Amino acid sequence: MWTIEVDQVSKAFASDRGRVVTADGLTLTAAAGEITAVIGESGCGKTTLLRMIAGLETPDSGSIRFTNPEKPDTAPRISVVFQEPRLFPWMTVRENVSLAVRELPGSEKWGRTDEALKAVRLCDAADAFPKELSGGMAQRAGFARAIAQSPDILLLDEAFGALDALTRTVLYQEFQALQSERRMTVLLITHDVLEAVMLSRTILRLRGGVIDESFAVPFPYPRSLATPGAGDLSHRIYGTFFTGEKEEIK
Repeated sequence: MWTIEVDQVSKAFASDRGRVVTADGLTLTAAAGEITAVIGESGCGKTTLLRMIAGLETPDSGSIRFTNPEKPDTAPRISVVFQEPRLFPWMTVRENVSLAVRELPGSEKWGRTDEALKAVRLCDAADAFPKELSGGMAQRAGFARAIAQSPDILLLDEAFGALDALTRTVLYQEFQALQSERRMTVLLITHDVLEAVMLSRTILRLRGGVIDESFAVPFPYPRSLATPGAGDLSHRIYGTFFTGEKEEIK
């Protein structure tokens, strides 16, 4: 399994407000086969961090490495799930998902597509068009497209953020089950502290261009809103945003 290592990364943009620094010597490690969450207020640079890890942006300085002792001379397969599912409206769900593996021979392409649809419980909607889907079903299609590539690393950019609370809760449960089967290295970008507690093993807070706090989440999987201690941990982490105090929770 793959570890993500971000080492002393800096990134800045020019804007109408002047120079905007989104990363300032940022360093973090996302453990192999685990879910690591990065939380922070809107505009703190979470998505820029994800885009740099995905290779969609280039750091001004520093390095991003992917390490796997068992595969020292290869690169990981990386998939991204965004806040919006970004489905082509003229294609069926199955056709949309198949785009992720379009370079494969026909039988293998459709086999991987159908396997991904089964993993997210979307087989019954395979021939539907995006306009016929609920928000939760559309986001499941986005997840299916991402996992069809059998990624080693999965990057989630506010992937649950556009959904209503009930649908999010269902997808949290489904994603935990999916992760227990596939053991991907997952980086979850979110501003929702409870979501981070529900899904991740480690929570990192991004503020001022650096990771300024780390919170270990000790609860076993599967987790739910009823998991003892989850609500209390969420409130304690929320509290650090308003008190300005640092607290490393283990």
